[in-house]
Amino acid sequence: MGYAEVFCAGTLIAPRWILTAGHCVRNFLRVRLNEHDLSAVDGRELEMTVQKMFLHPRFNHQTVDNDIALLRLPRGVRLPPVCLPATPPETQEMCFIMGWGKVNSSDEYGTTKLHEAKIPVVDWDTCTKAYRRYLLTPNMFCAGWASGAADTCAGDSGGGLMCPARNGSKIKGYSIQGITSFGDGCGRKNKYGIYTMVYNYLGWIKYIVETYS
Repeated sequence: MGYAEVFCAGTLIAPRWILTAGHCVRNFLRVRLNEHDLSAVDGRELEMTVQKMFLHPRFNHQTVDNDIALLRLPRGVRLPPVCLPATPPETQEMCFIMGWGKVNSSDEYGTTKLHEAKIPVVDWDTCTKAYRRYLLTPNMFCAGWASGAADTCAGDSGGGLMCPARNGSKIKGYSIQGITSFGDGCGRKNKYGIYTMVYNYLGWIKYIVETYS
């Protein structure tokens, strides 16, 4: 979350709160909000030091289960937060990802401009078959293309997977359904990105935000 090169991303879910991946937490973090081009300054960026970090108490460094954390900012910001999901993600729902991570796994650095791509949520059976050697849990889900057309990569961790929030058949906005967690390479065929299922943590998120705001 530095200025010169982004090593993780996050999503503003309340004026003082950023949702990110547990494996992105460090002893000291600075965040930059309202950013698009890391190589240019247009005066709209907000940069501040994270005041306090809340790593999920059951985060497992080996299995990467419960890969979720909340970052409290020193003050509230006047930027529109992303909504939390009302329901779990639906298979084949078209969602979008974004970040400053590497375009290819062989790249030395990530990009300077924010990129985004659309990817579908993948069914559980297909996901577990693609990751037979990994211990996937119900707190995780897959998203991406079998062709490997678009995917998150190094530097995109912690960023949100945004999916349509519907009112019947109408899309009323977007909510953060997933947090970029890990994958097997970047954009490989029949390998998908693994995302933390935000819906499973609504109670924990509400407790932390209400207790420590």
